[in-house]
Amino acid sequence: MKVFEQPFVMTNGGPGTSTLVLYQYTWMNAFKYYEMGYASAIGYFMGAVILVLSCINLYINRTKDEDEVKRKKTGKRRNRA
Repeated sequence: MKVFEQPFVMTNGGPGTSTLVLYQYTWMNAFKYYEMGYASAIGYFMGAVILVLSCINLYINRTKDEDEVKRKKTGKRRNRA
């Protein structure tokens, strides 16, 4: 999700907008077109998406870890399919 330098240095988002990434789009709106409010909204949206994905990842990994601890306490092995 966090790629900015490589496309910016190599192609500057071009040809056209084929290599334009979301972080570069936000930067362009903020500092090239002076649309600070729009760029801020994009930033908040990206932050919310990253927060939701991180919480999902944390929940999935926590349940896997709890299952492993339960198996070790009971001495059971997990079934491999």
